[in-house]
Amino acid sequence: MKKHLHAIIMIAAMIAACPQQSRGTDELPTLMVANGQNAVVTYQQVSRDSIVGSCVCWPKETVESYLGARITHLEINSANAGSNSAAIFISRNLNAEPDYRQTYTPAKNGWNKVELSTPYTLSTDTIYIGYEISGVRYLNYCNTFIQGEEWLKKGSSGWQKYGNPYSAGIKVWLEGDALPKNDVAVGHAVMPLYAKTGEPVSCSMDIYNLGIDKISDIEVTYHVGDDHSQKETIAGLDMDNRTRKTIQLAGPTFSAEGNQQWQMEITAVNGTADKKVYDNRSRQSNMLAYNDYTKRKVLVELFSTERCTQCAAFDELLSQFMADKTDAVQLSHHSGFYTDKLTIDESIAYEWFYRPVNIHAPAVMFDRTSHFDNYPTVFQDTVPLISFDTPTLTALHQVQTAAPAFVSINLSASYDNSNRMVTIDVSGEQLMPVSGDSIRLNVFLTEDSIASDTQAGVSGTFIHRHAARKCLTTAWGQPIDVANGYNSHFSFVIPEEWQEKRMRVVAFVTNYNPNDKLDCKVLNANQCLLDGTDPTYINKVYDRSIIDMVTVYDMQGRVVVRLTGQTNTNDAIRILDSLPKGVYIVETENTNGTKRSKVSK
Repeated sequence: MKKHLHAIIMIAAMIAACPQQSRGTDELPTLMVANGQNAVVTYQQVSRDSIVGSCVCWPKETVESYLGARITHLEINSANAGSNSAAIFISRNLNAEPDYRQTYTPAKNGWNKVELSTPYTLSTDTIYIGYEISGVRYLNYCNTFIQGEEWLKKGSSGWQKYGNPYSAGIKVWLEGDALPKNDVAVGHAVMPLYAKTGEPVSCSMDIYNLGIDKISDIEVTYHVGDDHSQKETIAGLDMDNRTRKTIQLAGPTFSAEGNQQWQMEITAVNGTADKKVYDNRSRQSNMLAYNDYTKRKVLVELFSTERCTQCAAFDELLSQFMADKTDAVQLSHHSGFYTDKLTIDESIAYEWFYRPVNIHAPAVMFDRTSHFDNYPTVFQDTVPLISFDTPTLTALHQVQTAAPAFVSINLSASYDNSNRMVTIDVSGEQLMPVSGDSIRLNVFLTEDSIASDTQAGVSGTFIHRHAARKCLTTAWGQPIDVANGYNSHFSFVIPEEWQEKRMRVVAFVTNYNPNDKLDCKVLNANQCLLDGTDPTYINKVYDRSIIDMVTVYDMQGRVVVRLTGQTNTNDAIRILDSLPKGVYIVETENTNGTKRSKVSK
């Protein structure tokens, strides 16, 4: 008995040690192909009185990669069960009789498996695979796993190409010996636009595993002009079938100056060639490479108003982001959602940058530049103005600070306290070749730390940052000749109600094309103070909370001023404004505890 028990245990251990097979030795490999993910997330409204349907299109290149395989069954996600007028089809022409058609009755709401009575063998032609159904008001759609051509029949108007960001509830099952084991598709790629010669340019791409085998490594080839020698291997991917991953790449180097076309291609998967190569390349992008360059300052334009309940939170988010950014200049426009007491005409004029049917606040522009190719989900309207969060601000700041300054901006200002006159001089020249027929200089006066008790969404005092107070040029700037150098002079009397110690001059150079919102990019920006006082300490001190006590110390630990009773940090900011230049410690106390900040002014 013991011997028999021992033998049984040994056999069980051997079985457990053997890898489980997904098919028997006499079965063919299988592969599921679908544009969408599994769960239904939305519904496409259709005509209940018509025959309606959805289908996917497989181009010739896709079909050829599955040559000889057979479609054995489809899974259709149905909105209604029990319809007697449903059919699957496979066709080489949507407007002709299908090559294969089979009726079925949806057994349930959700995924329904439809076995083909006669499996369909793939040849080399483009085909459409889908279903038609009647008596329903909606068709089920899923989030997209991978982009692919799809068509929709909503009613009597017939088949029309589907352009929404979802995918039909259609899964296609294949079987055959020639199904691709290693099949990778390249999706979205982030490809920088500027590079310094001799230094690698980091980039990224999304890749999809569409083959049977798990992906462990890929080889990426960089095509830079006529040079195809630069390669990079990414190992340790561990990607199962129908998974997506964003791959961070060290990137190529550019040896020559100037504009160059470049592209990324996956040239090997798991050490072998990809059977389906037509989807292995990224888009082609232009790179401007340079040996040396002058760093730019990035213009960050905020659109926000007091009537917008969400704007206060996003104003503070941007203020926190900008607190340590010495390479960026903020210009806040009180427009985009009605107007308020800080709105100026030029800020309203800049609502032109919005898509006409989608004017909103809060919104932001970085150098009046759209990066739709690299960030399509951010720049959905293909205009420079976007909604934002911290990751978006971080990404766009990184992109724009990598761009060179195309023109120089030398900026100086002097302020006469006796008559409140500010005098401004702006000069510069072309640093790199510029495109555009109308180069313009734009000059604004901004005021920081404007206290207001009328900001929607805020209880108590709110501090407005870097508000555009006065445009000293026209809204679209003053024409300048950067090729031969420019020099402009401005003067303005500061109104009594404006705090000159919190004011800056903001200057930036743009191209201006009244017919194209994407051709008004900022070429460089700069800023200076009216009297030399640096108000950036406000970022460290400002707190919306009610404060029980504020104490300001000098660097010897002596109390310079102390405020007690229900107050807020705007009172401390006003006192700091009046103190001599130097370094101070600001201590605030309330029910949340004690906060200390070291500030310089």
